[in-house]
Amino acid sequence: MLFPIGDVDVYTSEILKDSILSHLNEGCDDLVVNFEHTGYIDSSGLAALIRGLKHSRDKEGRLIIVAQRKEISRVFDITGLNRVFSVFRSVDQATMPS
Repeated sequence: MLFPIGDVDVYTSEILKDSILSHLNEGCDDLVVNFEHTGYIDSSGLAALIRGLKHSRDKEGRLIIVAQRKEISRVFDITGLNRVFSVFRSVDQATMPS
């Protein structure tokens, strides 16, 4: 599980992308990105997540988003990315066996 802290923007999105790709390359099939400690995500942050999603799908895995905070979940709703990503309101929901 990844816990981005602070804003995910043009200054930090590359770190997020590198962390996601690193976890996936180390054999993590399903990666949960928990935005509990994030108050803002911009388009560069979303692009990093999309890159991670593509990479996870290439490896037949999943990139799962936990967006408890309204500011974050709203970004996924407004952009329509809530239909592209698996977005959950809690870690418990995200990690329930399917």
